[in-house]
Amino acid sequence: MRKKNDIVVGASISSFAIFYLVSASKVRIFQGAGATVINSQTIPMIWGWLLLILGVALAIKGIQPMLQQKKLEVGNSCEHTEGTAFQTRGVLQFLLDNLVVVGTIVLLVVYILTMKTVGFVLSSTGYLVLQSSLLIRDHRKKKLPFVLLLSIIVSVGTYVLFVRSLNVPLPAGVLFS
Repeated sequence: MRKKNDIVVGASISSFAIFYLVSASKVRIFQGAGATVINSQTIPMIWGWLLLILGVALAIKGIQPMLQQKKLEVGNSCEHTEGTAFQTRGVLQFLLDNLVVVGTIVLLVVYILTMKTVGFVLSSTGYLVLQSSLLIRDHRKKKLPFVLLLSIIVSVGTYVLFVRSLNVPLPAGVLFS
């Protein structure tokens, strides 16, 4: 099952990376201090290509053992024909098995959709708290006050860094408008 998960997650990451690269290529080029090699598209394009490479590598990592197992099955097909390499499972079971991945994708979509209306600081704080809660498996170690404080500090710090220091506008939302 792990091999199949690698293929699905790798394909999902690769699909998102392609969408990201297309979106990054549409970023308006900002000519800051003059003509340089690095512009406003450079870093997003680098991240997009790296994400695509990692997604494809993860999918290949999942496909290779399957191909090796198929070779073994073809060699043993005369002796043993009753087993199959994959068991068909329902969509709900797949989602439950991959709760962290599915939850992360859902949280990212909600985060992106709420950022303009709610604002960067509130949506980022909410995302970080929920994502941390999703990733922390052991409930005894879950320290909500610490996670909440850290999320607020990171969100406000990032907002101040980008808006005040780098003059990069972020959605202000209801808190800073």
